[in-house]
Amino acid sequence: MLCPEVWNLKTVSNSVTFKSGVYDAKNKNHVENVIGNHHFNQVVSLVLPNCSGSIPETVANLLKDSDFYRLDNFDLKVFLNREFIEGFVKKGKFTALSWDPRNDVGNCYAVTADGKLVLSIDKELYQSLGLEGQKSVGNSFKNIIRIDLKHPDLRNDKPYFQRVKRALENEAFTNQSLQFTWDPSDSSICPSSAAAYFNSQNCTVRTCHTKVKVHRERSLRCPKYDPKSGKDVDGPHELVEYLSMRMLSCDMDRNEILNSYCENLDTEDVDTALMVHCKGFFSASFINRLWNELRKISLEPWSALCVNGFEFTPLTFFNREHTFTTNGDNNFAILHYPGNAFLLYQNSSSNKKQY
Repeated sequence: MLCPEVWNLKTVSNSVTFKSGVYDAKNKNHVENVIGNHHFNQVVSLVLPNCSGSIPETVANLLKDSDFYRLDNFDLKVFLNREFIEGFVKKGKFTALSWDPRNDVGNCYAVTADGKLVLSIDKELYQSLGLEGQKSVGNSFKNIIRIDLKHPDLRNDKPYFQRVKRALENEAFTNQSLQFTWDPSDSSICPSSAAAYFNSQNCTVRTCHTKVKVHRERSLRCPKYDPKSGKDVDGPHELVEYLSMRMLSCDMDRNEILNSYCENLDTEDVDTALMVHCKGFFSASFINRLWNELRKISLEPWSALCVNGFEFTPLTFFNREHTFTTNGDNNFAILHYPGNAFLLYQNSSSNKKQY
């Protein structure tokens, strides 16, 4: 076709959902379930309206304790060691991801908090391993292998273990660089124990510190949304989009096209808001602790927690394969309102093929 009608191609819409209402036991379980099943979090942002001074002490203390680790010269077969599985996978929540996850152009490896080792690899490598997997939804040249590290047959005397070990001894899985964090089930155990273990396995381990930036935005005209009504289906989109622009310090002059939609919306004025941006590698457990601390602050008219996952991670919400045929969106936002109300907003790339 010499002159294709490209303007007739339909764009693939993102998967966007939201839920709001009273933060009762049922909704609490729903929110914590969403947080707990979004394993790979790269950027965390807080919006604290009418917050005078610096970051609240309880939140600041949490952010100070958000270090993670980098592993170099690492062989993936170490994940099969019995002492690692018993000591860290079964007695806490271990989360790991390739250091520079470029799942769009190369192989990518990850371990989820529920103990799944995920290999997102090219077709040629997949066919040489002899392990079962699935074709990638968004890339016909890639396959996804999921290995349950808690599987009862993953023991030295089992044929399944020998088959998996033989596969992970492939040269492609050696000398890797990963980032990881570990949240022990027993609070008396230091999370750095996992780093000490990998160091004993002749791996290079480095501590990485979360990067935190703070700035203040003034004269916000936020789209108003009542989370208890649930009738305004456009309200959550408008509010989250507006907050995203203010976090990026976009020019919100009335003459700007970006801001034109606010003219016909019901808005509420916020004199000032503290914007806190954190970049690192955050476990789902850490995000849940941060959310609970944010709820205790209870600012007017709301306080917001925005979380962005890695753009090219192999998995997104609920261990679903993350595709990026149109973009790498992989994020959610939670707003806490006084009076025990909330708004949960999820956004992820569509799994549908573009063409």
